[in-house]
Amino acid sequence: MLRFLEVNQLPLRGDECGFEKLLDDNPGLFLSLFECTLAKDPELTKIVPTIPENARYVSPEIQNEMIAIMSSVVTEEIVKEVG
Repeated sequence: MLRFLEVNQLPLRGDECGFEKLLDDNPGLFLSLFECTLAKDPELTKIVPTIPENARYVSPEIQNEMIAIMSSVVTEEIVKEVG
């Protein structure tokens, strides 16, 4: 999900960034895609309630950190290919 949003230069967050905001008018693309994934994966749907509140990866800081990590990986791969 995150890679799709990053590659397409789409925003992750909407007006709010918590799981409890999934049903709001603008939960953001990250949570909207997550909701679609839940609809397709019953096992994930069972697991979601057990995810600790501090490990849901929806805070702006965590999402920005994941994007930075993905960017580093992409940069390293480009350097390998060019070098």
